Amino acid sequence: MRYIKFTIILTLIFSNSLMGQGNILSNSEKENEVFKVVEEMPRFPGCEDLETQAEKKKCADAKMLDYIYANLVYPAEAIEKNVAGMVVLQFMIETNGSISEIKIGREIGFGCGQAAVNVIESMNTTGKLWRPGYQRGKPVRILYTLPIKFETQKKDKQKKNKNYPSLKN
Repeated sequence: MRYIKFTIILTLIFSNSLMGQGNILSNSEKENEVFKVVEEMPRFPGCEDLETQAEKKKCADAKMLDYIYANLVYPAEAIEKNVAGMVVLQFMIETNGSISEIKIGREIGFGCGQAAVNVIESMNTTGKLWRPGYQRGKPVRILYTLPIKFETQKKDKQKKNKNYPSLKN
């Protein structure tokens, strides 16, 4: 009976000390902390002159889609095989607004995933970086998830609708 009490007390003491240590982050760990949701989410560049956050977000989302579909190279093999679907990417938006650690979360094949990665990587070479996310007034790293649609039929629709620039072959 004493052994059981001693074991329980020792376990409680040991687990409390471990739990307390887990909540302490060093300065370097805080700087590298990754967020998914923050007070101010990151934005694609080009809309900072607008007044409200809602206007900036709407504008930035539209500019990002315009950029993606203007620069996305639809793989020839995917077009030939009439491959359509959604590629989902996850990438890091760094505190300086650059993009890193691009990963394919969902792939539809025939080169579509790599085409999506290429267009996101190209954002770092435009000379305009994203506005980073902010938490408590400081820029932080954000894990951003982005679905990119591949539709072979969209090409015909795009000629009629100027809101979607044509895909490059």
